[in-house]
Amino acid sequence: MTQSLAETLHAQFFQNHPKDASMQLEKLDVNEAAKWLIEQKEDTTKKIWPLLAKDILFSIFKMLPNDKKAMVISLLPLNEITPLWDSLDETTQGQVHNHLSQEIAAAIANLPHYAPDSIGALISPRAVLLRPNMTVEEALKRVKHAQDRHIRVLFVVDGNNKLLGHVEISALALADEDEKVSDITRLGHLNILATENQSDVMNRLNKADLREIAIIDEDENFLGIVKPEQFIQATKEDAVADIGRMVGVSKEETALSPAWFSVKKRLPWLQINLVTAFMAASVVGLFENTIAQFTALAVLLPVVAGQSGNTGAQALAVTMRSLALNEITLKHSFFVLFKETKVSIVNGIAVALTTALAVGIWSKQPGLSLIIGISMVSSMVLAAIAGASVPLVLTKLKQDPAQSASIILTTITDIFGFFAFLGIATAFSWML
Repeated sequence: MTQSLAETLHAQFFQNHPKDASMQLEKLDVNEAAKWLIEQKEDTTKKIWPLLAKDILFSIFKMLPNDKKAMVISLLPLNEITPLWDSLDETTQGQVHNHLSQEIAAAIANLPHYAPDSIGALISPRAVLLRPNMTVEEALKRVKHAQDRHIRVLFVVDGNNKLLGHVEISALALADEDEKVSDITRLGHLNILATENQSDVMNRLNKADLREIAIIDEDENFLGIVKPEQFIQATKEDAVADIGRMVGVSKEETALSPAWFSVKKRLPWLQINLVTAFMAASVVGLFENTIAQFTALAVLLPVVAGQSGNTGAQALAVTMRSLALNEITLKHSFFVLFKETKVSIVNGIAVALTTALAVGIWSKQPGLSLIIGISMVSSMVLAAIAGASVPLVLTKLKQDPAQSASIILTTITDIFGFFAFLGIATAFSWML
C-alpha cells in the first residue's frame, strides 16, 4: 500500500468515524497523539478535537503551536474554551489571538468567566477521564501517563462528554485487566454545577466523604474537577480576606506589597473613618456643658465606649461567621437580633454591676455609679443589636457583609455609647 493511499484511508477513517478515531487516539501516549494531530490537516482532525477526553485535550493543547491552538479553540463549544484559554499566559494569548477569526476573537473576549466566589473559578481540567467501553488494562495505562501522581478518583464520560459516574483508583487496581470500565463504574458521586457558590458547596462537602469534586454545566457536561483541599484552601483565603475587608484592607494587599500600593488601598477607608470619627466627636460636643461641669464624665467615656465596642464586635463576628457558613439566612434575622439582645442584657447587667462598684469606690458618688451602670447596660444592648444588624443589612442590600463592617460598627457603637452615657448623665445631673 502506498503512503498516499494509507494517508487517504486514515483521513477517511477520522472524518467518517470521529468517535472511534478519538478513542483510538486516547489510547496512545500523549506525546505520540499530539505529534500525529499536529501533522494532520484541519479537515482531517476537526471532528476529533471536540470528542477527545478533556484531560487528554488539555495535555495535547499545551504542546500545540499557536496556530493549531487557535484552530482547536475555534472548533470547541464556548463553555469548553474557558479553561484552555485561561491556562495560557498573556503573551501566548496574544499570539494565539492573532490566528483567530474576528468572530472567534469576539467570542473569546466575551467568554463566560465564572464569578470569583463560584466553584467554577476553581476548575481544573486535569481530571483523568475514562470511557465506559475501555478495558481496565487500558484505563491503567491512562492513569500511568497522567500528570497527577495523586489520583484517587477517575471519572467516566461518554462520547458526548456527559458524566456517567466515577471509578475509585483502588477498584481499578483490583479489577481484572480485561474487565470493562463500565462494570466497575459507580454512580452517586456529588456533582457540582460550575455556577454554584463556594459557600453553598462547602455545606454539602461537610456531609460527604469526597476526594475529588466533579464540576458540570447545566447540560451535565463534564468541565473539570476541584480537589477538596484546593477548595478548602480557597475558602480559607476568602475568610482571611474577610478579616482585612472588615477594617478596610484590600484582599489584594499582602505584607510584602509595595508601600504605595498599600497607601492607595488603605487611605480612602482611613479618610472615611476620619469622617465617622468626627461624627462621634460631634455627639460629645452636644454635651460640652455637662462634661465641663462634671469632669469625671470625660474620664469614664472611654470605659463605656470600649465595652460597647467589644460587645458589638462579638455580635458582629458571630453573625458574620454564621452567614459565611450558611448556618443562618436573612429569615433568621429576628431570632439572631432577639438572641443578641438577651445575651447583651445579661452581660450588660453583670458588667454594669462591676463598673458601678468600681466607680463608686473611686468617686465616692453613688449617683455617678448609678448613671454609668444604666449607661453600660443600654449602650451594650444597642451595640449588640448593631453588631448583628450590620452584616444582615449589608447582605439584604446584596453587599459583601465583610466590607468595612468594623468601621461601620465602630462609628455606630461610639455614637450610641457616647450618647447613652452623656444623655443619661445630663438627664440625671441632679444626682452628681
